[in-house]
Amino acid sequence: MFGLGQISISKDSLSIKVYSAERAEKIQKEIKKRLGRLAKLQMDVIENFEEMLARRADGQSDTQEKSMPNEELMNTPEARQLLEQTMFRHWENWADIPVPALGHKAPRNAVKTEDGREAVEALLYDAVTSSPDPVMKEMNEKGVRLVCKKLGMELF
Repeated sequence: MFGLGQISISKDSLSIKVYSAERAEKIQKEIKKRLGRLAKLQMDVIENFEEMLARRADGQSDTQEKSMPNEELMNTPEARQLLEQTMFRHWENWADIPVPALGHKAPRNAVKTEDGREAVEALLYDAVTSSPDPVMKEMNEKGVRLVCKKLGMELF
């Protein structure tokens, strides 16, 4: 889904997209520390998260890059196998990795309270229902079943 950010470097520019004000401030300080007066902030854009999600739902991309369509890529056995392995490892470890949406608690610890359990359920439900890509949806469903089994939870 969303990562920590994106960095694009071209011949004479550096473009950084982050998904929080804290990260924006940290990266700006780091660039200033390393490049000093050579770095010039040209634009600082703050977007509403709901608007970004709505754009994605409408099929609008945040980037101009062109890539092979998922369907075509997923028809290659090597790509599909690599993605399946990566997704399995992600979900296999997910229960024990601190998650920012859970107050930086690991899901295994969060489910010990009623509120934490509800938050984990919401994240897992979102993982299954939010992907428009059928291959990713299938892989997330498998992963969520694995997590639910590990945490002793019912699959919504």
